[in-house]
Amino acid sequence: MNFNFPALPKAKTYGKQTTHEQDVLMKLVQLAQITKTDEETLLEAIEFYKKAFAYLKSIDLSTIDDNNADKIIAFLKTVFNMQLIIQNKINFYDVFRVTAVKDAFMDNGKVRDTAFITYPPQKIIEALCVYGRCNSPKSTVFYCSFEPGVAVLETKPQVGQRIIIAHWYNENAKDFITYPITNNKAIDNDSLKLATKSFEERKKYNHPLFAQIMDMYLDFLSSEFVKDIEIKNPKKYEYLFSAFFSDWILENKFAPIDYPVEPIKRYDCVIYPSIAIRHKSENLAITPASVSRLRPIFLEDSIVVKTMYDNPDLSNNKLPIVREVLRKSTKIEVNKITWSDD
Repeated sequence: MNFNFPALPKAKTYGKQTTHEQDVLMKLVQLAQITKTDEETLLEAIEFYKKAFAYLKSIDLSTIDDNNADKIIAFLKTVFNMQLIIQNKINFYDVFRVTAVKDAFMDNGKVRDTAFITYPPQKIIEALCVYGRCNSPKSTVFYCSFEPGVAVLETKPQVGQRIIIAHWYNENAKDFITYPITNNKAIDNDSLKLATKSFEERKKYNHPLFAQIMDMYLDFLSSEFVKDIEIKNPKKYEYLFSAFFSDWILENKFAPIDYPVEPIKRYDCVIYPSIAIRHKSENLAITPASVSRLRPIFLEDSIVVKTMYDNPDLSNNKLPIVREVLRKSTKIEVNKITWSDD
């Protein structure tokens, strides 16, 4: 596949260490005055973003191969050569995660090690070499949902499959700092609406041209995180853009920022609307470092005997499956699960 990426303007080219655009935006972050020339730099960058985001959206990611992906990623690094640092603090007690049980996980027919119900080890992700909505083959995250039924819908286990549904608890509802998906008015999601409202408030601290750049960035990114598409590519390259951005954000390599509203230090997770339930709930993609603040309090090992994915009833924590429960556990220690039938 041949690409015709928009040419980088002067605003996006590097001097000794930074681009012209970065220099101007840094002035604005530091509340310094900018010149007419500086404003022209931002206008030039804005025109580039219009072309770049339109072009990226036109690429059929389901048809690309590894070589194409490398070229696209190289271009993404020139487009997203600065992080727009926004964050929301959330508090919650409960999240749920579904694990498909594999033979390699078991010790005498049972999963004993808690490592198999948390995020996949990095080497397994690398071996699988497929993209997720919030991770590339070079990263691993803890995907979870606020409702057990949503966690099941996100994974859609099939009849005959053995699964473990895990209830994880955030004791004292400790703060989690999220990168919120904002600036998408096409879907109906309460969390996204609140995040967008918060972002609109924060924009008031910025120059109008800076705010316009932020709008364009986040509009493109949100469209990638919430898109509902059939996955056809064997490596799931349909998730390339959102995975690229999630990797970048969750690396937490940026310097802390003294923001007028609250200081920005690091991220624990990305929060994004659940596609499986038509954006009516949210999922989290949590960094491995932050998962240590959660603990599993209830596990259910079962076999799926029926699925109701087309018209799910998730009220009162109902599940969109019928299952044969094999065993349960409330005694879960570090690296050791004790089951009800032990």
